[in-house]
Amino acid sequence: MWGFLYLRLLPNYYILHNVMINIRTVNSKTELKAFIKFPWQIYAGNSNWVPPLIIDRMEFLSRKKNPFFQHSDAELFTAEKGGNMVGRIAAINYSRHLETYNDGVGFFGFFECVDDKDVARALFKRAEEWLSNQGLKAVRGPMNFTINDECGLLIDAFDLPPVLMMTYNPPYYQELVKSYGFEKAQDLYAYRISRPEAIPDRLKRALKIQEKRHGIRIRTINMKDFENEVDLVHSIHNQAWSENWGAVPLTREEFQRIGKELKLVLDPDLLFLAEANGTPVGMTVCVPNMNSALKHANGRLLPFGLFKILWHKRKVDSLRVIIMGILKEYRHKALDSAMYFKLMEAALAKGYQWGEMSWILESNARMRSVLERLGTNLYKTYRISEKSILYHRMRTLVTGASGFIGSHLTDALSAAGHDVTALVRTTSNLRWLEGSPARLVTGDLLDKDSLAAAVADQEIIFHVAGAVIAKDLQEFDSTNFHGSENILEAILHHSPGVKKVIYVSSLAAGGPTTPDHPLTEDDPSQPVSDYGASKLRGEESVLSYSDRLHTVAIRPPIVYGPRDKGLLTFFRIVKKHLKLNLGMSHRYITLIHVSDLVQAMMLMAEKETVSGSFYYVNDGVPARSWFDVQNEVAKALDVWTIPLKLPLALAFVSIATMNMIQKMTGRRSYLNLNKYSEMAQQAWICDGSKIREELGYTPKVFTEDGFRETAKWYRETGWL
Repeated sequence: MWGFLYLRLLPNYYILHNVMINIRTVNSKTELKAFIKFPWQIYAGNSNWVPPLIIDRMEFLSRKKNPFFQHSDAELFTAEKGGNMVGRIAAINYSRHLETYNDGVGFFGFFECVDDKDVARALFKRAEEWLSNQGLKAVRGPMNFTINDECGLLIDAFDLPPVLMMTYNPPYYQELVKSYGFEKAQDLYAYRISRPEAIPDRLKRALKIQEKRHGIRIRTINMKDFENEVDLVHSIHNQAWSENWGAVPLTREEFQRIGKELKLVLDPDLLFLAEANGTPVGMTVCVPNMNSALKHANGRLLPFGLFKILWHKRKVDSLRVIIMGILKEYRHKALDSAMYFKLMEAALAKGYQWGEMSWILESNARMRSVLERLGTNLYKTYRISEKSILYHRMRTLVTGASGFIGSHLTDALSAAGHDVTALVRTTSNLRWLEGSPARLVTGDLLDKDSLAAAVADQEIIFHVAGAVIAKDLQEFDSTNFHGSENILEAILHHSPGVKKVIYVSSLAAGGPTTPDHPLTEDDPSQPVSDYGASKLRGEESVLSYSDRLHTVAIRPPIVYGPRDKGLLTFFRIVKKHLKLNLGMSHRYITLIHVSDLVQAMMLMAEKETVSGSFYYVNDGVPARSWFDVQNEVAKALDVWTIPLKLPLALAFVSIATMNMIQKMTGRRSYLNLNKYSEMAQQAWICDGSKIREELGYTPKVFTEDGFRETAKWYRETGWL
């Protein structure tokens, strides 16, 4: 009877940090029950968690009863450590998603885990292995089993219980997912609307307009003809959602299953169909938030669970709008406002106090705008994450591994399962590498002999190390130019198996431009600073080996994120409620979050590139003014600012004075006359089309999210 009856002679064992973790496949009814009941261990004492009904979970996970298994496949796994169950996960091959997108994406779901990165890593690794054996190239989740079921990882508002059919998880899950190399694919938003004193007049007007101008009639669902009504809703749903991110058409059997499950809690007065001359063109599905009653059953209907649910059902005072869909040709005609009016009218009449509209895609700007105009509040965020599946375990070397970019790259490569060697100097601060599984090798770009051991037996070299502070071009060149030559020579003589060398150059090597012309790979390189000139010389040196080694370079713009000190100054200034205008409102830059840069570098390692070429990369926004950047920083810090206008000449005098002091004291500073020559330029912007088109690079961190994350890290670290 029970679906996951694949025989596996031996369980999978993973030894991480000298601790054995046993990953078992769910092969029996007893194991399935243990899989279902495991969350009770995780959420013991958590009053916000709502236990699912065990009988519903058993049916949902049954291959015979869930129509999902008519076309797709999944495998369930549990993790044991020291003889105790410590985690669970499902690996999901959703064939209808593959038919729709042909993107090689599989999914994980039903993830629950103790606060242990080793256990999480073992679970993710086993799910990834199963998906890889299915021929899939990436894994996305959590989804139980599809985007039309429970999905998303809660990343905030942990002090609030979930509404019906929405997920809940401990705060530490986000770090467990991130630690394995997952990155954000899409956020899902939940909006809350409180009981209004009166329905806005504009919604009433919208209904009248629909009725008079467009012949629209909005009616409730006929429960006596429920199956046919569900078919109508199904048709509208598949059409209305077809253009949404990740949307997959549901089969009739799947939609009827959902309808059957919801029928037990539906209130027919909260279900609406919009018809144009008798043809369905829109629908709204809203259900009472039965979670406030279901939690009292503690997952069981018998012997007293059903009575508890029925008793507490009387006190349900909230609802959830699950689906609102309008056919494309009827959008932008205020039909959504008219449907909101009907829903509000019914909800007020029944005495509901508040409602949740969920979930709404982060990328669905139109729907978000409508909800915000209605006076709703964004109060919860759920995240779907994604990572590439590792087909080949690469042996990699990262130079400059202790630095800002290098340490993030080391973390990501290790999380993805690659063997990582980290080249560090004797003077390097290793705080960002503490606890890293990477192998540390001491060496120096200026010491040729020390590089031999570092490059030996490597496949991919990420050359990240470089000088960003120096007194003159000669000092910059010693590291950025001669040091790069040294490591290339070491590779040629000591590691003939190296398949690719990836050099991290800089936009400074390309030079400044104008606001209307983001630099492309076809533009000539014209650096204006010693730093830029040295990075260009280093880049040219690396690429000159393209006839003997596969070499490629990447030119990032301003890189920011946790561990970065480059933008820290601006965060500190804005925190003091100041917004400097050194002519910067008319000067433009390109940014990239460090995780997006790391993603781009890993794509360069994994995919085919032309030896001797380079790529510009950005966060999807080629140009933004410094003034806008400071506004975003102020938003991330939640502070008000006062514009402070200072002539650019004053900056020159200040930096020149600082430069003289530096020469007298022998100290080095990021702000110097060379840096001023860069600051004085009108635009430092670049185009990222080439890397997107050739390698499939897609930035995943929006500036708002990136600055918010960076500000939080600065505060937690004591830098801000």
